[in-house]
Amino acid sequence: SGILFCKGILCDGLAQRLESTTQPYSPLRSLALALWGAVPEAILAHVFYKRVFPRMEAYARTRLGKLGIALAIDNFVLWPLLIYPLYYPTYALCMHWSVGPSPEQAAHSSTDDQSLSCSAVASDSLRTYFKKDFVEVNLTSMAFWVPTNSVNFLSVAPAWRSTYMSCCAFVWGVGWSLQQQLLRMRHSPGQAPVLQVSQ
Repeated sequence: SGILFCKGILCDGLAQRLESTTQPYSPLRSLALALWGAVPEAILAHVFYKRVFPRMEAYARTRLGKLGIALAIDNFVLWPLLIYPLYYPTYALCMHWSVGPSPEQAAHSSTDDQSLSCSAVASDSLRTYFKKDFVEVNLTSMAFWVPTNSVNFLSVAPAWRSTYMSCCAFVWGVGWSLQQQLLRMRHSPGQAPVLQVSQ
């Protein structure tokens, strides 16, 4: 988890650098990616890869059959329904807690009201994922991970598979951060800065 946390910080830091050299760095945005990678992604991926995949692969008799099962679980269950959705409330709550209620709201709100507000923020973020971003996020994910995992399973020597996948995961982390910022800009064009990829 510690390694994944650091990877999230580095991926988002690089993504923010690629987006613009004039906008200030957002540590909270990096924190959201790091927390998401270190906790839900690490735990869910570990459970699926160590416990679920081996049981499902037992039904396949060929290497291609095992690859097909792994790709199906990865691209239709694990990531789109369990891991990717958790990024949205993680990011939204990091930003919500950093801003907090206005002084007027704080004076007239109780702890229960603030908890309800956090719940509403998380719920809204999940609705954004499933109603607006689901198709684009997961088509992009499949376009990257299906060939990446196929090459890893069929062509890369076992001794190098972890290294290969770690490098691919870093590239994907940067791409994920860039894509998420583009989606946020699309949903709130008046609030987000113009994206200018530096040369």
